Amino acid sequence: MSMGSPPLSLSLAVQEAICARWREARSSGREPCGFLLGVASVGVLAERAAKNAHAQPERAFWIAPEERLAALRVARARGQEILGVWHGHLDGAAMQSPADREGAGADAPSIMLIAGNEGEHPPRLKAWRRHGAAWTPCRIELV
Repeated sequence: MSMGSPPLSLSLAVQEAICARWREARSSGREPCGFLLGVASVGVLAERAAKNAHAQPERAFWIAPEERLAALRVARARGQEILGVWHGHLDGAAMQSPADREGAGADAPSIMLIAGNEGEHPPRLKAWRRHGAAWTPCRIELV
């Protein structure tokens, strides 16, 4: 882990919600995804699920712009902002794939959290912070 990448503060309720959505998605075969809402100086305080609109949702995720606008409205109403995105790999590890990095786009939020199947129940969560074009792993700190 990079010493220059601060830990991601994540509430236990958010961790539990993402893990529950990941388990539910296993039956549909569609990668779950959504937004991480909160305050940059505090951390992630809420998550908001989004519809996976990718053409192959069993292999990748894509969140439509209207979903982002809806999440932004919810965040602003709470005095928060979109800090990042999350998604789940149903049959793979919680690691960024090339498609994850490429699909993030230049306007993506600066945090990516991935839930993955690493033989654990609940799934393992891992996070990365964007620094320019690079993504650096960061430790998750439950609060």
